[in-house]
Amino acid sequence: MKLHIFNPEHDIALACHREHFTAPKAGRDLRRDLAFLPVLWAADRDVVLVDDARGMCLPDFVKARLAERHVRLVTDFRTTEKPLSWQDIAPWGWDLALRSRLADLGLTESSLPSRAYIDFVCNASHRQFAAEHVLKQLVDHDDRLTGSAEYATTINELEEKLAAVHTSCAMLKAPWSSSGRGVRRISTRLGDNSLHAPTLADPSVRGWVLGVMARQGGVMVEPYYDKLLDFGVEFEVTPTTVKYRGLSLFRTVNGAYTGNLLATEEEKMTLIAAYIDIKLIDEYLHVISLIISKLFVGKYVGPLGVDMMIVSAGDSAAKQTNGLLHPCVELNLRRTMGHVALSLSPSEQNNRKLMSIRYDGSYHLDISPL
Repeated sequence: MKLHIFNPEHDIALACHREHFTAPKAGRDLRRDLAFLPVLWAADRDVVLVDDARGMCLPDFVKARLAERHVRLVTDFRTTEKPLSWQDIAPWGWDLALRSRLADLGLTESSLPSRAYIDFVCNASHRQFAAEHVLKQLVDHDDRLTGSAEYATTINELEEKLAAVHTSCAMLKAPWSSSGRGVRRISTRLGDNSLHAPTLADPSVRGWVLGVMARQGGVMVEPYYDKLLDFGVEFEVTPTTVKYRGLSLFRTVNGAYTGNLLATEEEKMTLIAAYIDIKLIDEYLHVISLIISKLFVGKYVGPLGVDMMIVSAGDSAAKQTNGLLHPCVELNLRRTMGHVALSLSPSEQNNRKLMSIRYDGSYHLDISPL
């Protein structure tokens, strides 16, 4: 039996990296309204920790999973039949704030992951880690891949790195952030107003940069690409191996997550093949699995996702079939919405649907036909 916990404020908690942390209201509301999400991947007779088991508004497909797998919603994990070790706990992601919260609820030190383990998750979730240990390893050995990311800790260093960016715009990213938050698009050309993007000289941009540097130590600098498709690959890291779980095709607006495609793996591969040679994806999956294994087996246990994108290779008329693969936009040592989508994906073709999160004063998980 496992205890599942949905803590979507995880990325913000990593940035704070403190035991006592209060999530923003939006994060608290999302956690409360969608606390049932782990029901979708929980195994038979697992339990899911929620704030209010009776007052939750559950979609019909979640009610069906509850009944099918005899999963229980609980507000107090101390009602479980056996003492829990931390390997029995499956959160969205581990951070110091969750560790402290569970300790306050009664778990002993021996039943929680060590501080060193949480520190490793935090450090490996920093964008600089992915840039140096994953992205660079991939791009340096294959000219069909593209992507770069640099870390700047001062304004002067940031100006130098922006001057070296080969695109007319750049993306500035907070080291710990997700779902479009902590990201700014800026122009790399001072005095050029045609790009409809501010420059580093803009007071609001400069103030944001200085704030991120003060809180998180620096900012990441990346070229701005002509994106054709967002997608990702989802894994599970066990104590001894890395298991590939599937593809994730998702939508974003201004970098913020809006939804996932629910389709078979074959259908998702067909959609990707409209932009790049599908053989490249097969090769990539083999190489990225080896990299993840080397970096994380024996050091991390749990879900892991790599967000990628296909970008234009130029201005040719056939650019939609001439894309380049950016193999690591983000590395997430946690569960992702891609993992959620895989738990709902159909087993038969021609049954595509869209999974999305809707807000109307409270958050809802919707599934709609395409």
